[in-house]
Amino acid sequence: MTSTISAQIQPPDVQSVVSAENFFASTTLEKGVRKGFLQVSDQNTLVFRPGPVSAREFYSAAKEDSTYLHWYPTFARIAQSGDWGFTSGPYVVRPAGSTEEGYGQYLSVWKKNARGVWKLAMDIGVSHPKPSAEPELDYASPATGKYFKQRSDNRLQQRKDIVATTDELMGTAQRVSGSKAYQEYASPEFHFLFPGSEPLIGSRQVEEFLDKGGIRINTTHTAVDRAFSGDLAYTYGTAHVTRKSKTDVWHYVRVWELRDGKWYVLFEVFSA
Repeated sequence: MTSTISAQIQPPDVQSVVSAENFFASTTLEKGVRKGFLQVSDQNTLVFRPGPVSAREFYSAAKEDSTYLHWYPTFARIAQSGDWGFTSGPYVVRPAGSTEEGYGQYLSVWKKNARGVWKLAMDIGVSHPKPSAEPELDYASPATGKYFKQRSDNRLQQRKDIVATTDELMGTAQRVSGSKAYQEYASPEFHFLFPGSEPLIGSRQVEEFLDKGGIRINTTHTAVDRAFSGDLAYTYGTAHVTRKSKTDVWHYVRVWELRDGKWYVLFEVFSA
């Protein structure tokens, strides 16, 4: 099937995915964690606890308690097709019956269903010490709403395969070159979430962090998903993380963006 240009002219507004995240956060704060997640999840929603599991199954089996969990988005992007987006930001958690608060950073990927309603596609987060500074807001909409429509299942799969192959190539570069792999694959706006560390921005910060900690990463992708417009995607899989000669098996998620015909990692998260 041949490609056609989308009829969409105006670029989608990133505020729509920010609003979906804020609704999720406020529902969780009002009704509890279990009901909050079930409210925005569908049969395809994944949560990392610590590996990927069905959100519906996980929270349907969970008991509701009075855990305090609050977060808000500080970084957000939306695809040109307006059907796929993500947000990230800080969270605060206080377990039921405790006065001590924990801190961290989350990443949420959102997709619109057949009725045009935003549903949570994937949720992952890391914990770290209390933030040393308030993060700045960084919301960005695409410059254009024009994109090539691909309706053929084969073409859509080929698009996903390209992202999967790029993820594999990055994994190979990490094994061979260590932290230097980020020089080739990191986006100029690259964000990095690692357990126990405040968010890092930019490949240079990440290189210094990994080198200083003697951290080596070996990733193997499991799955890939891509926006209909093809400009944003994510991969996830397993990561062998070696620190001081000890190797642990973690999980990772990467959000990719297409820049000038090449895929770059915009966001990377590791779940211990």
